[in-house]
Amino acid sequence: RQPVHADDLADAALRCLDAPAAGGRAYALPGGETVAYRTMVARTLAALEPPPTLHTLPTPLFRALLAAAQAAGMARDLSPAVLARMAEDLAFDAGPAQRDFGYAPRAFAPDAAMFAAQV
Repeated sequence: RQPVHADDLADAALRCLDAPAAGGRAYALPGGETVAYRTMVARTLAALEPPPTLHTLPTPLFRALLAAAQAAGMARDLSPAVLARMAEDLAFDAGPAQRDFGYAPRAFAPDAAMFAAQV
């Protein structure tokens, strides 16, 4: 995974306005760091107050519990495809965006302020 900050995407959009090389092109805009799915979730949970505990289950046990929950009418939106995507490599090359308009995303470092309710 390469989680990306919304501000980095907004900055990329603005940079494209002044970058002739970006005209008519599409770019992958990944975050500045590649992390495993579990690491991404663990960092996100650690940023919350209080930080919840992350429990990891063996895949067969998780699938069995999920099937039981779905049979009971819960977690119906959590399909096998969702579980498969958790294990997929979702890394993209930021090189063209870096070259054409100086794309420079931040590393993935969530903090409590990111999750505070906006009033």
